[in-house]
Amino acid sequence: MLMGMPVVAGDAFPDKPGKKTVERLCGGCHGLNLFANMRKTRQAWHTSVHDMVSRGMNAEDAELEEMIEYLARYLSRLNVNKAQAAELADVLGLTPKEGEAIVAHRTKSGEFQSFEELSKVPGLDAKKLAAQRDRIGFSGQ
Repeated sequence: MLMGMPVVAGDAFPDKPGKKTVERLCGGCHGLNLFANMRKTRQAWHTSVHDMVSRGMNAEDAELEEMIEYLARYLSRLNVNKAQAAELADVLGLTPKEGEAIVAHRTKSGEFQSFEELSKVPGLDAKKLAAQRDRIGFSGQ
């Protein structure tokens, strides 16, 4: 518990670098449950963090960057029609080869319109991809 607010249990906030900063700076004011299931883009997390600064959150620049990196990596929605292979692999927990397969298929066949279409890309682990379904966005999402 942080400053009287419950910390979200489970995998919503992986125990990775930046988690303690997020818990300390976000959890004390409104709790982590508020945004545990939000899926924003990196830019949207950046905007949200800086909005909190304008509302009085006190943090060093390095802490803000650490928060944004953590939120973007572990609580983001990634547009598979715009992301590069390395970002696909990093954010969605894919291998570099799987990230490259998505980009190659997208380049050859055009943008993905649905998760089902994405899951048919040769060389992807369908179970791994399904586990990240709520973090995958398409154009316009």
